[in-house]
Amino acid sequence: MVGCAIFGCVTSYRNSKLFFHTIEYYTDNSAYFNDDAPSSPSPQQLLQLLSNNNKHQQQQQQPLLQLSELTRSHIRCPEPLLPVYDKIINTNISTFGEQDEQEQKQQEQNNLIPKIIHLSWKSRCISQDMMEIVDKWKDQFPSYNIYIHDDSAVAALLNDNYWYDLFPQLQQIMTSCAKFGSAMTIDIWRILILYRYGVNLS
Repeated sequence: MVGCAIFGCVTSYRNSKLFFHTIEYYTDNSAYFNDDAPSSPSPQQLLQLLSNNNKHQQQQQQPLLQLSELTRSHIRCPEPLLPVYDKIINTNISTFGEQDEQEQKQQEQNNLIPKIIHLSWKSRCISQDMMEIVDKWKDQFPSYNIYIHDDSAVAALLNDNYWYDLFPQLQQIMTSCAKFGSAMTIDIWRILILYRYGVNLS
């Protein structure tokens, strides 16, 4: 896994460790790192419990939106903010959510972990200094596709009916325990984005 300190990042990467700093927002949109949040059961533990009870339903689910459809949006930014776009350098890199069963098995054999990096941020309109950080990621991983997920893209993934069939308790968890923009919400999103579009966590 690879993470970064400014953006909420998630990717699959061999022989690496996971480093995440969760960003939340006050009402004035200033950012702070949620290092002092109270301890609670991890999203991984919650989803693993749900998955164990519902694995038999997985093959009945309809596929989610393709990854490019999930993050694609028209961007109009007020000055001095700049629009940040996905970096797609290899359209032949399919994610597990975009393949039929035979293609998925073949890719699982050839490339268990697709070269995809997911960056999450409140908006796709960012400042110049933040754009420089995104550009560094793109330069550091020239062979990787990079997808930018704003709040709308995060919400679209979490609210897809696919998950509520696969994990029936997820909707209650999201409405009762996790509020949009909270640390738990983005932690659950990280698991789901990898579950469907990245490494097979089962």
